[in-house]
Amino acid sequence: MPKELKNYTLFIACPGDIISEKEIIKKLVAEWNKLQGRFKQVRVETTDWTEVFPEFYDRPQAIINEQIFDNSDLVIGLFWTKFGSPTGVADSGTEEEILRAINQRKPLMLYFSDAHQAPSKIDSSEYEKIKKFRSKHNDSGLYKVFNSDTDFENKFRNDLSGVMNKLIQMGAAPAKVKTADKKNDSAPITAKEKDETGATYKPCKEIEQSLRNNFPIYLKKLYGIIEPKSALTGAIRISSATNNKEELKKLKETVKDWEKKIQSYTTDLVLLFDNVDKFPDDEFKYQIVAKELWTVNGALTNMDAELARYKAAYNSIEAYKIKDTVKNIIAIIDNFKTSRSITGPSTTGLEILSQSQTLLTNVIGKGIRSEVLHKLDPLNFPLMTRRSIWGLFFISNESDEFVVDQSKDGLRRTVHNWDYLYDYFTYYNHIIFLLMKEYFSNHKIKLKEEYKFGYVNLFLVDIYQSHSKEIEGLRKYKNIGV
Repeated sequence: MPKELKNYTLFIACPGDIISEKEIIKKLVAEWNKLQGRFKQVRVETTDWTEVFPEFYDRPQAIINEQIFDNSDLVIGLFWTKFGSPTGVADSGTEEEILRAINQRKPLMLYFSDAHQAPSKIDSSEYEKIKKFRSKHNDSGLYKVFNSDTDFENKFRNDLSGVMNKLIQMGAAPAKVKTADKKNDSAPITAKEKDETGATYKPCKEIEQSLRNNFPIYLKKLYGIIEPKSALTGAIRISSATNNKEELKKLKETVKDWEKKIQSYTTDLVLLFDNVDKFPDDEFKYQIVAKELWTVNGALTNMDAELARYKAAYNSIEAYKIKDTVKNIIAIIDNFKTSRSITGPSTTGLEILSQSQTLLTNVIGKGIRSEVLHKLDPLNFPLMTRRSIWGLFFISNESDEFVVDQSKDGLRRTVHNWDYLYDYFTYYNHIIFLLMKEYFSNHKIKLKEEYKFGYVNLFLVDIYQSHSKEIEGLRKYKNIGV
């Protein structure tokens, strides 16, 4: 059984002049999650007062305390030149949060910036409060002083590691968040994502049987591999003839070629996405996402007039929203439980996907999301594209749930279901992989588990290409009724 993932919340307490340091904190927390947390079954999330939703029953800081601060597990406090506004309890919200952390015995990391600031931008009264606060706490604990972003980054990286190691060794349980009082947008949704096309899904067992029946047929059609068992599906008969050695050799070469492709695109994206925050927002939007993701690049460079709406939406969206959505998608991988028994769509583990966090209306849809997930982790996440959905359509005996009809100006055509449910898609990809393992092993071809869904995607693409003329005909507009 996989260990239960522990989530800890780090509250950032600071006045409004602390800006670059907040980004460094978030970056280093993401780094710790990736390099240490995933192996310790622990994840740290950052939060601050900006995540509070509006309420009017109490003073503002009391609302922050109840909604977020009291549910945090550790606190980082920072001061530079501003101290903040009085709260009625303390001289500033940051001071109240730090005092509250001390009283609640939360792990506290306190820092003061000695970075240069133009004298004209310093409010002497606020700076005096900082010096007084710093002096008052000289004997109550340790704090650190930094003089640059680089200095702070080096110190906080070591401090975060030390604090988290201590928390884990002590076995401290994460704080219980009061989810009943507020909407927690970072939590996975419990309701299933919807297929907005209105497609009707067949019982899974029916689709599964079609996949099992048609898999050996496509082995013969695509690669010339004739299985020793006899089967009859439609008008196609699989004979019991012995496999051709030359065809098996070609299939082995095909699998090696698949592995090179999977390794290449996985390595390329991991290197780029290893630290998303190193890219300025606009560079990430136009130089990384727009060029390195096939699904986005294809849509932006295609001259089809129907994609004009997507291009306009992509160009007009704020760059930071794209980066934030991609970061949320990447976080899914860190939280994902790899050990699971898949027996149906509901057992794929994809309830961790939050539609509000991992999709961006008209810009990042299910296909783009799946590309990021798949390229960073082809073991656990399949690639859901136009080609792979068409491939499933044909290998499933042309099940209608994989395609939808579009009508326009008295014309109609059939296209792939761009909003197909990802948990169902994942389950059927899993079934195909099991079939590939079984049949390929019979011919002494061993598949690598870490490339699981990469193999399936390339197999489905081969099916798509074998039906390219049929698909072209289906995608062309025709007069309704003809």
